[in-house]
Amino acid sequence: MGLKGKRVVITRPLEQSGELRALLEGAGGIPILFPTLATEAIPLSTSQHFRHHTYDWLLFTSANGVRYGLEYLAASGLALAPSTRIGVVGAATAAALEPYGLKADLIAQKSSAEGLLEALRARGPLAGQRFLLLVAEEARGELFEGLKAERAFVERIPVYRTVLGHPNPEALAALREGFDAAVFASPSSVRGWVALAPGIVPPKVVCIGPTTAQAARECGLGVDCVADAQSAAGLLEALEKVFTEVA
Repeated sequence: MGLKGKRVVITRPLEQSGELRALLEGAGGIPILFPTLATEAIPLSTSQHFRHHTYDWLLFTSANGVRYGLEYLAASGLALAPSTRIGVVGAATAAALEPYGLKADLIAQKSSAEGLLEALRARGPLAGQRFLLLVAEEARGELFEGLKAERAFVERIPVYRTVLGHPNPEALAALREGFDAAVFASPSSVRGWVALAPGIVPPKVVCIGPTTAQAARECGLGVDCVADAQSAAGLLEALEKVFTEVA
């Protein structure tokens, strides 16, 4: 039976829902778009001065970081040196570079900021190297603190923030009609669910990774499966696993 006829709520921002929506429809599922999050740029501050004119590494931990970060750099007038290397978390973040004609020099296979730190350490000593981190306002500090602990020079600039989404009334009505599962791709998406759909408990919950799964449990949601691969394809595979086991 698999996903055929299953109503699955996708909580990602609308502009990031397309791939999972297409995969779900291809598997016979019925996607319900209920964006619990949205993102917005943090305007370039007139007081912003980059501490270094050149950087050894430019680091991104998400596709949003790439989009907003490169727009931020363009607005600032900072031109990266050809020698600047780019490190990213996961294949999706690497793919986000392609429309800008850029390619990642390092892709952390463990899809987390800690994974990127480990991958950088594996390349050799980091002391004295200059890193520029373009991140979300609410991003955790593990990567920044970890690099500082290695005696690297690190500049961390928030270039976007996550805000509560604005699902349309039809989406909320679709939830009340009933659904089979909800998919969460970040801790913020879980918290957004609690705020926007109070009292609605998903029958099945699939999370993109362990950090998101922890947030779901902290919010009182049971977690039925955590994706092995932190991607749209990984989420689809996790959904199929959940409903195959049920069948």
